Amino acid sequence: DVIKHCVTRQRVEIWDRNDYDSTLDKEVLEDVKIQVLHTKVTGFEAWKRNGDRGNAEWYIPKGYDSKLSDQRRILLLHGGAYAWDSPKTYRPFSTRLADVLNIPILAIDYRLTPEFRYPAPIEDSVQAMRYICNNGPEGIKSVSNQIYIIGDSAGGGLAFSLLLALKNKKENQDLLKAIVGVVGISPWVDLSCSLDSYSNRVWNPKTMKGDVQFSYGDSEKDIKSNTESAKRYCGETDLRAASPLFAKDMSGLPPCLIMVGDQELSRDEAVEMHKALEKASVTSYLRVFPEMWHVWLWHSEGCGGKGAKPCVEALTGFVCIAAFFGLTDWGLRCSWLSREVNVKYLSSIKPKHERRRKDGVGTCTCQSGDCTLL
Repeated sequence: DVIKHCVTRQRVEIWDRNDYDSTLDKEVLEDVKIQVLHTKVTGFEAWKRNGDRGNAEWYIPKGYDSKLSDQRRILLLHGGAYAWDSPKTYRPFSTRLADVLNIPILAIDYRLTPEFRYPAPIEDSVQAMRYICNNGPEGIKSVSNQIYIIGDSAGGGLAFSLLLALKNKKENQDLLKAIVGVVGISPWVDLSCSLDSYSNRVWNPKTMKGDVQFSYGDSEKDIKSNTESAKRYCGETDLRAASPLFAKDMSGLPPCLIMVGDQELSRDEAVEMHKALEKASVTSYLRVFPEMWHVWLWHSEGCGGKGAKPCVEALTGFVCIAAFFGLTDWGLRCSWLSREVNVKYLSSIKPKHERRRKDGVGTCTCQSGDCTLL
């Protein structure tokens, strides 16, 4: 019933009322400190769109001490089809991630289309890697070789494009080695929109199945809409050539966690990305969330935010990321998450699972192929 309510609210607000923003989490966690970094400080590319753009933001969890804490840092790459959104619009999601993981997060305002095209966002991400490897929050100058990358949607695709860009240049090998884990949430890795889920995940109002957010209910329209967005980003570059999914060599990449909703148009490309990584002998975990929609964690149902019933199936996305990071103490800090998940979900599976750390990444010792954490 809760999932049905969530799906109904998504469809009514987005399609009937043309109000996508009303479905999103708007609650920025006050316990997480936000530090805005001007381009003059970071050296990142400055650009214009309704004012100055290019400024980055640190999200610093409560109790974090840059002098005493370890050197783990997260680079966050936001979504938005390479055309919109920014660190500021992502603050509710980013502050929740920082709270759950207890690790400072750097979000960058990479250049967007139509002002800039491929590969501008990749170039900005490489520059951000250089910065985060040598600079911590609160102005601390220190080297870190424990960098995680988290990206959603286009940002998820950008995360994998970043890995490939670093891999393919000798001068960037140290940056690649500094990355200990990558999380792709509903990653857009096939810009050509060529896989079957663009046909079999079309929205069906009778069954209430399919992509509740981005499907017109017609596969031809869905493919046309998404490929047009991709062409605006790629310009003259071939869509497949710009798609991480079709990279010729993925060997040597760091461990990855790929999360996707089962009802997404882009479901299959996430699954195929996982298979491609495994084929290249990269450690990869895939978690397909039943009934979930595109980047569900950013929506009110996915975090227990105001305006929607909290959906346990969606909330556990945060738990999955924490497990990948090897963390088990998030419930002590995150009342907004633990009050919904800890009792209803974790208590039933905790005795069966034991987390361990390997190369900085959390894995599960249960060795189960259908592990509910990873």
